[in-house]
Amino acid sequence: MTAIRLLAELHDAGIRFALNGDRIRLEPTRDPIPPPMMQRIADHKPEAVELLSSPEGDTLRVLLGLAIDEELPGGTVAALSIKDLRACANLPRPALRAFLHVLARSQRMAVGNVPEGWTHAAHCAGCGPVLLWRGAPSSVIACPWCWQRKAGRSIPKP
Repeated sequence: MTAIRLLAELHDAGIRFALNGDRIRLEPTRDPIPPPMMQRIADHKPEAVELLSSPEGDTLRVLLGLAIDEELPGGTVAALSIKDLRACANLPRPALRAFLHVLARSQRMAVGNVPEGWTHAAHCAGCGPVLLWRGAPSSVIACPWCWQRKAGRSIPKP
């Protein structure tokens, strides 16, 4: 588990976190923090403190806040690396929102879920029959599902 994944998990569990010196202040908004989670926090505290005290930690907090606004799980953000957070650092909020939605769609596609509104049956030269968005061409050389197929994942068929 990375510090990013841990902080996203805290976020999804309704646990607010802040850095106070070299301590992480936790504030549960719903249920008490379960012992296994407390252990994970203790195990990853140095990495989490380092992240939260960095510019990347600021970007992470912004992305997690936007995930709430956009009704996306913190797990969407958990997939990011420190390098990804650096790349997002100076992007305007509308760009970050769009990025989170594309990332969430990609994550859903990775587990074989068809994005909402993708009901048009088409033929991809690489994947064969696929579902794409309304208005997409009926025949394409490559499609968004190609990334999933190339990663060895199954793709839903119309």
